[in-house]
Amino acid sequence: MTFSPDKLLQSLSSLDGCSNYCVALSGGMDSVVLLHALAELQKSGRLPDTQKLSAIHINHQLSDRAAAWQVFCEELCSTLNIALSTEKIAVPRDSGEGLESAARSARYAAFAAHLEPGDVLLLAHHLDDQMETLLLRLMRGSGPGGLAGIPLQRELGKARLYRPLLAYSRQQLKDYAAQARLHWQEDDSNQNVDFDRNFCRHELLPLIQTRWPSYRESWTKAARLAGEADLLLTELAQLDLDSAVGRDASVIDLAALLNLSQPRQRSALRLWLLDGGVPNCGWNMLQKLTGELIPAADDATAVFQGEEFQIRRFRNRLYLLQSLPVVKLPGHVEWDANKNRCFALSANGSLSANKSIGVGLKLQDCETLAIRYREGGEECQLAGRPTKSLKKLMQEYHLPPWLRDRLPLLFIDQDLACVPGIGVAEKFSVAANQPGLAIVWKQPDLRYEAKEI
Repeated sequence: MTFSPDKLLQSLSSLDGCSNYCVALSGGMDSVVLLHALAELQKSGRLPDTQKLSAIHINHQLSDRAAAWQVFCEELCSTLNIALSTEKIAVPRDSGEGLESAARSARYAAFAAHLEPGDVLLLAHHLDDQMETLLLRLMRGSGPGGLAGIPLQRELGKARLYRPLLAYSRQQLKDYAAQARLHWQEDDSNQNVDFDRNFCRHELLPLIQTRWPSYRESWTKAARLAGEADLLLTELAQLDLDSAVGRDASVIDLAALLNLSQPRQRSALRLWLLDGGVPNCGWNMLQKLTGELIPAADDATAVFQGEEFQIRRFRNRLYLLQSLPVVKLPGHVEWDANKNRCFALSANGSLSANKSIGVGLKLQDCETLAIRYREGGEECQLAGRPTKSLKKLMQEYHLPPWLRDRLPLLFIDQDLACVPGIGVAEKFSVAANQPGLAIVWKQPDLRYEAKEI
């Protein structure tokens, strides 16, 4: 099978609603071939009038030749009469994910910011890229989703991403480039076999081809089967998840989950986390959830801590939450609830004082309220109740452990007068039929939300 503009047009025909093809142009052979073939289709009038063609070049500023690569892309697009956008990005070197992965994340974030609805970003990944990816993911112990390989298309920001060259080998693209007398830029780092992908490209895969010349076809079939298996597992996980999640998608019912085998538990949890915006839900994380968090003896210590999220277990449920910062008050804070019926708490919701009859604090006591957070050892005698520790009261009223240090406490002098949501100390409670103020804490929304890419 040879590559040609006509073959490319057939691949693009499956894309509906596209108003602009935007080529991710690095200056390397693959993206130059893709851009040239599209330019040929545009020049011959085979691209619909409603579809524009443009390119984008991301300058990572990581190579001494980065500026020269950008100039090459600018001159190529000028020759082909194709609009080019260029963007320089700063790749963090200390992100903890490795330079190559950090560059990829920054690059795709730049792509997403550039694209508009109706745009399709065309990437020049080809069949040999797919083979390298499959081998690397196998070495990392990926599951069916990973072994399905590079996806043909997916959403990216407001637009779509599409890879029309995945069926063609590097040699087939090189043959087209030679016939069209194309020039491109070579990245010397691509020859460095210290990098895993280059080692696969230059050492492992050529050796495999000498023994199994048709390995690309069999590996492609295996990737397709892995993709189908992943789809089936996802459909089953969705059924399991539907029975375990209610109106709040950030909370999962453990009773429904524990009726499943551990592999199905992990599959349902993976889908729950992906739906919640948690990336990289790998085997290690899922194994800790099913093997350590769920069977933990104490709800207060049943925590899985991620980088920007945490998963907490409480009263037979799992909660997907933000990583919670310690809350603090700016020094000594007093609140006259008679004059100011609402008090905003820094990163912790707000307190409100609502008029009431027979419940709440006495009106005269609401002028001298001090707001504090739990320090340990606090006690309170609720109306008609014996004195109990604050810890016991919070347990009795089923306050989740992650809210216990965030619960605002109202003191009068040194006495704990009101614990919002739990009750008022007998000493400061209104009598029946007397007017008072009921104190309500509007809790902050601590559910995890993924950052948009």
